[in-house]
Amino acid sequence: SDDEVRWLEAEHMISRARATLGRRRSDLSLLERAFNGLNRVSQATDRSRTPMRWAELQDQMGGVLAAMGERYSEPVVIEEAIAAFAAALEEYRQERAPLLWAQTRANQAEAMLQLARRNKDKALAQQALAQLMAATETAKQAPNSGGVAADLQKRLGAAGATAAKLIAG
Repeated sequence: SDDEVRWLEAEHMISRARATLGRRRSDLSLLERAFNGLNRVSQATDRSRTPMRWAELQDQMGGVLAAMGERYSEPVVIEEAIAAFAAALEEYRQERAPLLWAQTRANQAEAMLQLARRNKDKALAQQALAQLMAATETAKQAPNSGGVAADLQKRLGAAGATAAKLIAG
């Protein structure tokens, strides 16, 4: 129904706002509420009818889980973030949506690096860095990618420093 569609749109917008605010304030409660809202919208979204919308929600849930993972001592939340990004990548294929694919691969790589740092896993850190490099290269080659490519290049620099410390350590 139209009411349900409007409710889902509102829930999605509110959840995104909670996620932004939760990250800014390092507020776990807001992040949890953001995730729960995004999850409700995701469950009500028909993947077969709107695959890109569904993938967008998976990517957003992955981002919220990764932010929550920074605050939880258990690594399971970061692992769930990595899985959410993987789900998004089932629809965000490189040949169909290169910029969305690159951004989501970068998001996943940063979550992998977060897990690598947590577990002192040098191999995972190297894998994450290689994945972030590939995502950045794809973004640079995609048409109209200026802002995205520049953002990923910046994120690659920060991740490279983190990975280098872990690998050398």
